[in-house]
Amino acid sequence: MQGIELIGLVALFGAIIAGRVLSEKAMKQLNADQKVQLMDAFSGIRKYSLIPLVVILVGYLLMVNAKVLTGAWGHVIFLGGIVAYLLVSQIITYRRLRRLSLPEEYIRTFRFSQVIVLLGFACWVGLSLRNLL
Repeated sequence: MQGIELIGLVALFGAIIAGRVLSEKAMKQLNADQKVQLMDAFSGIRKYSLIPLVVILVGYLLMVNAKVLTGAWGHVIFLGGIVAYLLVSQIITYRRLRRLSLPEEYIRTFRFSQVIVLLGFACWVGLSLRNLL
């Protein structure tokens, strides 16, 4: 791992930690009933949320081993799949939060925490792929 890639990885983990801190701060804005409502609304999603990531990873590994994907494009397609997963999951989460009629301040803080994580991921991807393309 080169220095610039390490910087991207540090940025990713820093963004994840910052996002987590902001999410916890947002949770403190909810009362007990709203917290239960939030947990109930996302209990089904939590069960199945890793399935698309496993499919993306297994698909990537199968294509690489079968020599269907070679070089940088394999990494680009793999990371593109992860980005698509992240964006779709963010959209689903945001819509579900809106339907719950939670306080606007909670939704705004939570959304900001997710943007920070996505920016950290984008930084890592960009710095990791800069030598490949």
